[in-house]
Amino acid sequence: FSTQKYIAIFSLLTIHPIILLILFSKKCVMSRPIKYGYAFEQLSLVLNEVIFSFLSRPYPLFPYSGLYCDGPICRSAMSRSIFMYFIAFSIVVDVPSIAVLIMQMHSNIMERTRSRFKLSAKMQVAVMICCYFLLTLNLIGFGHFSVDSDNYYELAQKPEMTQVIARGGMHIIFGGPGDLGKFQ
Repeated sequence: FSTQKYIAIFSLLTIHPIILLILFSKKCVMSRPIKYGYAFEQLSLVLNEVIFSFLSRPYPLFPYSGLYCDGPICRSAMSRSIFMYFIAFSIVVDVPSIAVLIMQMHSNIMERTRSRFKLSAKMQVAVMICCYFLLTLNLIGFGHFSVDSDNYYELAQKPEMTQVIARGGMHIIFGGPGDLGKFQ
């Protein structure tokens, strides 16, 4: 648990700032759209790291289908359903930045060729609209289907689960070992 926090502090104070400094230095010869794509990706990774390493700190409850969360957000009065929407948003927030970067790199390479596979600006917008639509469905589905198992209280009495529950924080049990609960 503590190792994750120290790795996040190290990367937030060294790796991400160094990458951003390199991107915006005068010696960087990248094209402007790719440079901004990488910067957008780095900023979304910083946000992701802050959320998952400091604010929420979720951990899977193997072999059970569930999550244990120990961060300040999980110890607050936030409801479980809002927390699951928050986690789903935190997971999908990185995807658009990577998709934009990939499309910019593709366009940059294809504009030097006579390929039929070149994506026009309109097509890139259409791809991003589809991407946002699917990510929104993912977010809604994750928030809607991530509820405690019907036999939650029975599973919570298992010795390994009582130890987790005694630690405090938030725990969500979707199902027993091999049971995905409402996600099936």
